[in-house]
Amino acid sequence: MLKKIFVTALLMATFIFSSNVCNAMPEIEMSLGGVGTYANAGRYRVKPLNSSAVRNMYGEPTSIVMYKYYKDYGYMWRYGDSVEIYFNRREDEIGAIKVTANNGWKTPRGLGVGMKIEDAERMYGKPFNFKTVGDKVVYIYGGDATPDLTMGIVFDKNSHQILKLCIHVYGYPNYEGFQWMLE
Repeated sequence: MLKKIFVTALLMATFIFSSNVCNAMPEIEMSLGGVGTYANAGRYRVKPLNSSAVRNMYGEPTSIVMYKYYKDYGYMWRYGDSVEIYFNRREDEIGAIKVTANNGWKTPRGLGVGMKIEDAERMYGKPFNFKTVGDKVVYIYGGDATPDLTMGIVFDKNSHQILKLCIHVYGYPNYEGFQWMLE
C-alpha cells in the first residue's frame, strides 16, 4: 500500500514538474537588443542593468518620460518611436522593455517583431498563459529561474504576425500587465 502511494506521488510530481519546465523560457532569452533585465542572466540572479549601462550601449535616449506605477514613480526611456525601457526610480534598474517595430532589437535566439508567432513557438514552445483582446493575442512565457520575469509576445490573431515583444520583471502579469503590453 505504501509503495503504491509513493509511486503515485512520484508520478504526480513528475507530471507537474515536467509541465512547468516545458513552458519556461531560459532567462538568458529575456533580453531584447542586448538589453536585459539582468546583466548576466542564467540560473543566478545578479544586479539588473541600470541606465548608465544602457546609455553606454545605445547612447542618449530620444526622450525620457516620468510615469507613475503602483505607489512610486519611474522613468521611461524611448529610443525612436519603437523601443521603450522602463526604469525603477529608486534603484535605477530596468523593470520592463517594450519593442514595437522591426528595428533589429531581437531576443538572443533571433525572435523579433514582424516574424510569425509560429517562429516563437518553434523557438520557445507553447506559452504558459495567453489572453485574446479583440484582434490581438498576448502569449506569456515565464523565466526558468525566477517567477519575477516574464516575456510577452503580442501578435495579430489573423495574420499571426508579431507586433510587440515585452520583457516584464514584475512577475506574473495580471490584467494591468496584459494591458501594458497592448498599449
